[in-house]
Amino acid sequence: MRENKKIWLKPVIYIYLIIMTALVSYFASNLWDRQLWPNEKFTVVIISIVSFIILLTVLSVKLNDIFKVFVIYHGAVIFTVLFMLLSYEYRPLMVIFMIITYLAGFDAGLTSCISISVAVSFLYGAEQEYLYGTLIIGTVSCFVAYYVKDKVKFIASTVVFILVSFFVNSIFQYYNRDVFDYGFGLLSLAATVISMILFINVYLFTRPGSAEKYIKEDSDFIKEMKEASLPLYYHSIEVAELASAGAAVISCDKRLVYAGGILHDIGKMTKSADYVKSGLITANSYGMPREIKAIIVEHGGKYRIPASKESALIMLADSVISSMEYLKSSEKEVSEKKVIDNVFQIRQNSGTLNKSGLNVKELCDIKSAFYEFYHISLK
Repeated sequence: MRENKKIWLKPVIYIYLIIMTALVSYFASNLWDRQLWPNEKFTVVIISIVSFIILLTVLSVKLNDIFKVFVIYHGAVIFTVLFMLLSYEYRPLMVIFMIITYLAGFDAGLTSCISISVAVSFLYGAEQEYLYGTLIIGTVSCFVAYYVKDKVKFIASTVVFILVSFFVNSIFQYYNRDVFDYGFGLLSLAATVISMILFINVYLFTRPGSAEKYIKEDSDFIKEMKEASLPLYYHSIEVAELASAGAAVISCDKRLVYAGGILHDIGKMTKSADYVKSGLITANSYGMPREIKAIIVEHGGKYRIPASKESALIMLADSVISSMEYLKSSEKEVSEKKVIDNVFQIRQNSGTLNKSGLNVKELCDIKSAFYEFYHISLK
């Protein structure tokens, strides 16, 4: 019964989203019909609908969850129209692009930037310069949103881009209308400078902290880990070394990878049923960096999938080491190559690496590094 419900629910939602898009596009064109020639309205509405449907298609491909597609797309269309009710100096369209990038990936964010910019340009009769400016600022904001994984940095980046867009729009106003609002221009420039200073400070104060003091052989923490469980300590060392072998062949924070390998299972020191929660409590009590906490949460994929290359490396290495430990304890024949192949296939097919930032080439390089670590011939 539930399967039948899922079968018809998905098409119904897509039909609703398409109808909603058509109605919103027509409604928006009517609000600004003085800026459009009568014989242009039909073409403008069709272009707007097609632009939004392209975004819907990309979101559907990127996200397997129809509910997420519904929420993100619905928000993108509605907020685009709401933002356009504002004067063009205050239209923070890049917020939509950045949020979509953060939630659905760079390609979805860039698609939203192009689709929404084109739709807005046609719906509201915007000048070409406004379209170019929106595309440039939107593209840069997508890049920033893609590479910023930390929520605090993401919020700071969003604020900066909103204020920068205010200043850019004030310049555009001058070139378009030969009128410069000095009050608005100076205010937006001052706000931009202040936000840039705060932005830099946020990056400085939230940059990855050092976890090396916790993983030194003579540190109190390592002594405590050994006392709690020597097998856990040796397992963590193996994960750190294997993950570091993979980190050596790609661009990532290699120190963080090694530290994350040592500390990823610290929740098991307490013998707690929920070792992830216990690991976070331990990490907080020692004041460990947020990047280490992210690895603790993400390396298993149960609560959250990896959102960084470093977390993904720990997940892959931990899966390989844990599989081999299980086979050895069961006195079964261990084929390192088969284990590595199975781990990579399962992790890729399940989608747990989709948000890690690893591309296909990097995954191939990491697998080759794992082979080499175990002296497996690639022939």
